[in-house]
Amino acid sequence: MNETVEKRKNTCTLAHLHTCTLAQLWLDVKFIEKDAAVSLGGRWCSIRKKWYVPFGLDINLFKKWFKTGG
Repeated sequence: MNETVEKRKNTCTLAHLHTCTLAQLWLDVKFIEKDAAVSLGGRWCSIRKKWYVPFGLDINLFKKWFKTGG
């Protein structure tokens, strides 16, 4: 897959801001672990600068990145 298309697929854009605004769960993913989060379906919101679990995915797959506090 084209790198630009892949990047766009995993990034929240202005046109899709509602998707990450409605995210069920925000994540605390370190840069070194971003590929693992993406492989599970995690998405990056470039507007909020946060990772999130898109609606409909099993949040238990992402529990290692659940935010603790704040």
